[in-house]
Amino acid sequence: MKYKSRWIILSLAVITLFNLFFQYSVYQKTLNLFWSTSDDKEYLHSTINSMIFVFQGFSIFASLIAILIGSLVISFIGFLLDIKKTRKDYLFVYTLTSLFVSFKVVLTGAINLSGLTTDTNDIVILGNQSVLSQVLDPFLWLGVVLFFLLGIKTLSSSKNKVFILTLVYLSLKSINILSSYFLHYIV
Repeated sequence: MKYKSRWIILSLAVITLFNLFFQYSVYQKTLNLFWSTSDDKEYLHSTINSMIFVFQGFSIFASLIAILIGSLVISFIGFLLDIKKTRKDYLFVYTLTSLFVSFKVVLTGAINLSGLTTDTNDIVILGNQSVLSQVLDPFLWLGVVLFFLLGIKTLSSSKNKVFILTLVYLSLKSINILSSYFLHYIV
């Protein structure tokens, strides 16, 4: 039981580091774009930095809250399915799966910092892709398989119940994809 707590804390810490790396890459690209187009650099410097830090801090905080909410939803559905496990078990499965899926964030941050995009002013953001490319994302589908396998090992030996939980997990990820896609066009 103790190892699960360690894995949860370690996974959340690594996810936070991955998000910090990605936000740093966005910060660098944003500042480069700002400095190349701005005339009044001294006056706006602190304002731009403050705005960027607020948005990035909210993004990192929101990703951690999304993991907690997702695991609570999964645990509620597990309760309805009469799976007698603690919320820590659900958090363990959801956090490890989210850790695997968050490797995409590291790759995106590396692309931003390396300048592999066709335009050096392009900032690669996860919600900036088409819905189809996000739905066909291999990290998403490997995460779904991982959730199913961890669910069978940790939550229940009933494949039908774990399959339902996996569908709920996929639904939560789909809601996340659609909300990030639509927020990209609203903001």
